[in-house]
Amino acid sequence: MLRAFLLTTAVLATFVLSGQVITMLNPGFEGEPKFSTIPPSWMNCGPVNESPPDTGPVAAFQVSTVPYEGNSYMGMVTRDNNTTESACTYLTEVLKQGQCYQFSLAVAKSGTYYSVSRTRKTPARYNNPTRLKIWGGVGQCGREELLAESPIINHEDWQVYTFIIKPEMASYSVITLEACYPKDDPAFFTNGNMLLDEASAFIMLPDCGKEAFGIDQRSNLRKTVIITQTEAPSMMEDNTIYLKLPPESYFTGAEPLKIFLSNVFSDIEQSASGRLVGKSYQLDDEKEVRTGYPSVHAMLYALNAYPGEKWELVVFDRNTERQRQRVISLSEAVNNGQPHYVVDCQVRGYDAALDDGTDWFCMSVNNGLYLIKR
Repeated sequence: MLRAFLLTTAVLATFVLSGQVITMLNPGFEGEPKFSTIPPSWMNCGPVNESPPDTGPVAAFQVSTVPYEGNSYMGMVTRDNNTTESACTYLTEVLKQGQCYQFSLAVAKSGTYYSVSRTRKTPARYNNPTRLKIWGGVGQCGREELLAESPIINHEDWQVYTFIIKPEMASYSVITLEACYPKDDPAFFTNGNMLLDEASAFIMLPDCGKEAFGIDQRSNLRKTVIITQTEAPSMMEDNTIYLKLPPESYFTGAEPLKIFLSNVFSDIEQSASGRLVGKSYQLDDEKEVRTGYPSVHAMLYALNAYPGEKWELVVFDRNTERQRQRVISLSEAVNNGQPHYVVDCQVRGYDAALDDGTDWFCMSVNNGLYLIKR
């Protein structure tokens, strides 16, 4: 889903993923499933006399869709009285005016969604298709600029939608997600629903990603949408990370290895629940497109230059459950990469009794990853 390039610089010959990462608060819409209860860190932006979005799945509405990721998702509806549901959250950093970003999230429609129609005062089905609008704002529920909108959502399976957005009017600290009618026409003011899960980070695209996406400077980036899951074969090339690794002779001393691994650790991407984000990638000297974790591949490649050493990759996260999931996900990725490389690297969670005051070989503080040589 995410697009970046791995390049080797002339000075460091090191592994770098381009792009600044900006995230929503609670991008996985995690919370206790309950009707008319918005997920934590999200705020209701709908009419005050109408119900807010739900944290699904909600049995009371006969919604049983399994989350795409984690334990819950956000459900929003459109109504036949010309009102819709929407919600906003703050970003960890602002989306800068004139800068392009890539962003994705999983979307579905529940086949059954029963509630009460305020127009008819009777139980009604909210089964019609909808569209998603993504707004940029400078304050709570701000809708200063429409950044992107989806095609009509009429599928009950989860599909990942990828958007390329470019704030043109201002820089924005708030994102508002709005459920909209299939068409902006009173004839289409119907009862509908959409489910949203696992929003990605906003990845800054160098030069607006023209090299990566073939975007014409004149194109309307706000309306550019790619549905990545259903079109995976045709989109594979456009979403491939190109991994150029330095020769093994580069790792002839501790310092080059430390610099290289520190960059790699900063580029390891995990979801809000702690799972590694899989990507398509291609080694610079290969035609094969792989599916997996390019940052972990680069780490094993570098450590393979020291086959006799024993390493421990330590994961720190204040959320103990997420730390556990991060350890599991990283351990699986490292073990799956072992057939290609002879590396003795164990992954474990941070233990204050063992690790406080440790002189780490290298680290990424922002990503909570620390390497020690045993």
